[in-house]
Amino acid sequence: MINTQSIVLKILLIFFTLVSVVSGSWIQEYQQGLYTKQSSKIYAMVQNDTTNKKYKTIAFNEAIADISNQLFSQVNSQQFLDKELSGDEFSSNFKQKIYIVSNLPIHGASKEQEKTIDDKYYLLLSFDKQSVAHIYKDKANDLAKELDIVLKDYNKQSKLSSKEIILNTLSRKLENYEKYSTIAKLLNQKDIQKPKVKPYFIEKELRNLYNITANDIGELARILSTNIIKSKIKNSIKVMPFFYEDKGTYSSFSSELQNYIEKELSKKMKITSQHNSLYKLSGNFFLKDNYLTVKAILYDSLGDIELVSMAKMTINKNDRKYYIPKVNEYSRLNEPVLNKNLNVQVRINKMKKNLLFKKGEVVNIEIKTSKESYIYIVGNMRTKDGKQVQYLLPLNDNSDKSKYQMHIPYQNSNLWISIGEFEIYPPFGVEVLQVFATNIDILDQLPYTEVKSIDGAEYDVIVDKDKIVMLASRSISNFRGIKRLKKNKELQKAEVVLKFSTVSK
Repeated sequence: MINTQSIVLKILLIFFTLVSVVSGSWIQEYQQGLYTKQSSKIYAMVQNDTTNKKYKTIAFNEAIADISNQLFSQVNSQQFLDKELSGDEFSSNFKQKIYIVSNLPIHGASKEQEKTIDDKYYLLLSFDKQSVAHIYKDKANDLAKELDIVLKDYNKQSKLSSKEIILNTLSRKLENYEKYSTIAKLLNQKDIQKPKVKPYFIEKELRNLYNITANDIGELARILSTNIIKSKIKNSIKVMPFFYEDKGTYSSFSSELQNYIEKELSKKMKITSQHNSLYKLSGNFFLKDNYLTVKAILYDSLGDIELVSMAKMTINKNDRKYYIPKVNEYSRLNEPVLNKNLNVQVRINKMKKNLLFKKGEVVNIEIKTSKESYIYIVGNMRTKDGKQVQYLLPLNDNSDKSKYQMHIPYQNSNLWISIGEFEIYPPFGVEVLQVFATNIDILDQLPYTEVKSIDGAEYDVIVDKDKIVMLASRSISNFRGIKRLKKNKELQKAEVVLKFSTVSK
């Protein structure tokens, strides 16, 4: 006898399965790179577990951050942006670069698709550069007008307390102006107004206002902290390491100053180690003759400046090396390969900036690609004789060239994937990783490598055909220059550069 009820249940199950597949087909299309995209839009898809009550908010914020990252890549690759020049060496060294300070603001993002399948929530956002371009121009022009009004008010002040408040307002508004005007220029907007106030003027006035010199790091931290406490905020603060000049790199002094400031602030304020803290204190420092100058900036949850503090500290000229990061860097490193059809991101311990780690810490490196791709990672190292070389990072346990390659299937695209955990150990300094993503494998195009011992550890160093170590400038040029074609598939490449600093304590 045929079980009619069983047949009906099976038919219903098949029906709902088909409905689920059809309704979720955009997810598969997007992950396979088949989703129809408009050329004027930036897209971001994220996946989140529905177990968290705020899963939709978390997904939206992550998608916005993804779009901001892609927009940042485009902004950072542009060479046409205005450069203000002045004879003030101080202001030149202290220029706050957009990509160091904060994510770029995203306005007008639209929800393209959303779907919940099982316990997973999928969200696809888009950012139409053409339709929102005027928002950034209008905001930049409004800020330019506001800055002129505030500057006029500042010039009328005589009290130091009033000047301090207005200078902080000028700093906040000027930084926002630079963000909005930069994006407006990138989006081909014309007639963007310029404010009368310039960054070097604000820096000079702040320097005069906080013209206090400390004799040691403890006194320096007390001076900076005293000014930060004036903000009287009730929420907790996360103190970030202070980077050297505007390079986003750190020395042992960065870590030491961070520790001292945390100790001073904790006497009056709440200090936290949480990355999602509503307030963050960060800043930079630079050397001049026998002293260094530190600029500390307190940011609110929106990335806007709440307060600025500055101070000097005398140093021994013979100790200058202690304050300067050991850098692996050259000019071409800041010109990554970008592709409108393929995007790759990288982070360490869920962070993309303020990356300073101490000996013994275990860090987790994660990558995320916009579609199915192949990953290759090039590391940079400086030898004892001062030469910068590059090496390929093994990504699996294979013994042939395939050990340098990691395949990201389309099912794992748009998701953060861990490539492993690594312990921080000597040599210390600035580490630079260049993560490349391609749409087809390029194993046969990878450079030659030779196992070399550097500072007691073995690395697969990139060499030429004669097994001679290749200088980094030549090595990266060759790697970026790969233009292999397949019969029906053109090679697409994307790159992201990640810098992080390591110190002994």
